[in-house]
Amino acid sequence: MFENIHFIINPAAGRNRPILNTINDVLAPYGIQWDVSITLKEGDGKRHAERILRQGEVDLIVAYGGDGTVMDVANAMVGSKVPFAVLA
Repeated sequence: MFENIHFIINPAAGRNRPILNTINDVLAPYGIQWDVSITLKEGDGKRHAERILRQGEVDLIVAYGGDGTVMDVANAMVGSKVPFAVLA
């Protein structure tokens, strides 16, 4: 089970829905800690993922956004032992 999840979110991509409320509603009953980084420009997904991996405090990194965000995060995850998920 994952205890600490970090979401990398591109608010300009995807559907216009309250994703943070949904994340909280799903994870809170299980006591799972989570945090979020927001992308604002190209390459932010990779930079956020690299920083998160350096800190070494997460069990899972999740990308939520378009193809660019997913690819940015995936590129940073290469060689990492931390699992990576895509939230669609």
